[in-house]
Amino acid sequence: MNNKMLQQASLLVLALVLPCLMLAQGGSCTPNTTNKLNVKSFNKFLPNASVDSGVYAMEKNGNDICTELSDKGNVKHYMIETCFDLSDFTSRSDASSAINRNSGVLVFTSTTQNAGTFTFTKNPAFVSFLQKEGVALDNDLYYFKLFLGDIEEAYVRDIKALGFQPTITELGRLVWHDASVSYIKEMHELFPDFSLNDISMLSAHEISTDYVQSFLDAGIQEIDVHSIKKAKRMDITARTIKKQQRLGNNFSDLGAYIRLLKKKR
Repeated sequence: MNNKMLQQASLLVLALVLPCLMLAQGGSCTPNTTNKLNVKSFNKFLPNASVDSGVYAMEKNGNDICTELSDKGNVKHYMIETCFDLSDFTSRSDASSAINRNSGVLVFTSTTQNAGTFTFTKNPAFVSFLQKEGVALDNDLYYFKLFLGDIEEAYVRDIKALGFQPTITELGRLVWHDASVSYIKEMHELFPDFSLNDISMLSAHEISTDYVQSFLDAGIQEIDVHSIKKAKRMDITARTIKKQQRLGNNFSDLGAYIRLLKKKR
């Protein structure tokens, strides 16, 4: 079989793969809006597991190729269920397929129609960049999240320009929770004391800067991450606060309103 036929066979495997375990369990991937991360689940059973090789199962779902990645062996250190756009794949001369991104390359080699082995190799240039920026590469799982989000150098530089010194874990969480640089900047301007982990937590709960600003506009002066999360979960809005103020309940602390409203429910 010549190289052209091998490449065609490689793409045919991607186009015809059978349903994988991920979709058999139900659910689907939900893509981020500010990066390429499109993940259903990211389970880590060993905090410092190394994502450099393992096994995969695949399914084609529209224009997406959905994969389940895990390490080899009976004891799993991680299991990642994620989807890639079909256009992300390039065929290789050895009938394997690869996804090349700024932070590294993920190579799939099929052993059956819908499964096989994979290897992930970090891009030395991106590794060098992170090290020069003071980001220690002490967590492979979070580095892999940068790969899944297709993060480039500008993202790290822009966050540092805001006065932060991000760790690889913080960067991975921000990418995972779909926190854009503009979101980080706006939240940082509202609350300079909030850490990157605080901001990623707010993004995880889909808390907009407008939502937080509305409480400030209502005269609330004391706001922390946990009170914002509770307010969002209880569906408390600035309108709710203003109603309580008209009833004579005037507090400067958002937490005080949360406690009051909990008693009334």
